[in-house]
Amino acid sequence: MKIILISIGTRGDVDPFLAIGEILKEKGHRVICAFPDQFRNLVEDSNMEFVSLGTKFIEMLDSDVGKAALGGSGSGLKKMFAYIRFAKNSTEINKELINKQYELIESENPDRIVHNGKAIYPIIWGLNKRGKTILVSPVPYLHYVENHTHIVFNSNYGTFLNKLTYSLANFGTIMTLMISIK
Repeated sequence: MKIILISIGTRGDVDPFLAIGEILKEKGHRVICAFPDQFRNLVEDSNMEFVSLGTKFIEMLDSDVGKAALGGSGSGLKKMFAYIRFAKNSTEINKELINKQYELIESENPDRIVHNGKAIYPIIWGLNKRGKTILVSPVPYLHYVENHTHIVFNSNYGTFLNKLTYSLANFGTIMTLMISIK
């Protein structure tokens, strides 16, 4: 089988996909890894095919705005404004990432796609190819787990409100998708 692995994010997002790729390759599958360019050497050292998703995503994460929005210390107000700037800056980068995923998938016509939650195009592709995409996430609480909120909320609001946090997070994903494909 021809399998494309798509992971967008930091080393912690990519490493699980490298392990999956090595296992699939050992089983005789053709594996194509589509990651940010910063991880090219890791893929090539594992003797797998590499397709670059560019450098801009990681550069955005490493920027002052990215650090302030996603992890930096500071007041809640400062983080909120940084996150708004981060979201605005990420729209064009998301469009570019989606286009690169589209071009790869359409040119390779894979049997399966294994992707993380930041890879948007496999979700669209999977709508017409039921059972051909696999979402892999090493992050807990991205799907509903009783008595826990979505990881973004990191609290406990009771069963009903906890469940709503997953709907809110899914809505955010859909909005990102809709904005990015315009």
